[in-house]
Amino acid sequence: MATINFELRENKVNARGESPIYLRISHNRKHAWMSTGIRVKKKYWNDDSQRVRRSHDRYKKLNHELVKFHNDA
Repeated sequence: MATINFELRENKVNARGESPIYLRISHNRKHAWMSTGIRVKKKYWNDDSQRVRRSHDRYKKLNHELVKFHNDA
């Protein structure tokens, strides 16, 4: 069975201090990453729930997009 998680790739920070969110799919100890096209600052990302924090202006829209990516995967 495959595991699907979101990761904030902190090693790819842009000039505005935003990092991309990637969808990580793990199956049989092999990983594949897909870009979601969403970028947020580290302070707006919650690692435990794998969601954008409520303190972000557009957290509802971004979290809705993440749910859509998860369902498509």
